[in-house]
Amino acid sequence: MNVIEEEVKQLVDKELQSAQKRFGLHHSWHEKYGVTLEELQECEEEIDFMRKFLDQAFGDIRSEQPEKTDKFFKLTEKHAIRCAIEAIQCAAMCRKGIAEQAQDAKWQVSSDGYYPYCPICGAQPDKKTRFCAECGAKLGE
Repeated sequence: MNVIEEEVKQLVDKELQSAQKRFGLHHSWHEKYGVTLEELQECEEEIDFMRKFLDQAFGDIRSEQPEKTDKFFKLTEKHAIRCAIEAIQCAAMCRKGIAEQAQDAKWQVSSDGYYPYCPICGAQPDKKTRFCAECGAKLGE
C-alpha cells in the first residue's frame, strides 16, 4: 500500500466537503458527468504540460547541456502538483455522485425486510441490514 494513500483519501473527503458547501448537490446525471469530466480533462492538461517540460529537459540532456534542466524539472514538479490536485478533485466528484445516488435512491424492500441488492455496487447484502457490506451505502429508510 502506498504510504500516502490514506492521506490522499482524507484530501478527497476534504475537497468533497468544500465542493458540497460551495455548490450543493448536482442537479442532474449530466451535471455529475460533466463536472467529473472537467476535472479529468484538467488533470490531462497538467499531464501534457509535464510531458512537454520533461521532453525539453531530455533535449538539454541529450545535447549535453544538463545544467539547463533545472527549470524544466521545476516546471514539471509544479504541474505534477497541479495534476495531483485535479485528480483529487476528480475523485471527490466521483464520490459526490455516488453519495448523491445513495441518498436519492428509493430502494425497495421485500415483505420480509430483505434488500435484494445494492443499486450502487450490485452486492447482495445480508437480510435486514441497513448498510451494504461491499460499498458501505446506506440501504433504504
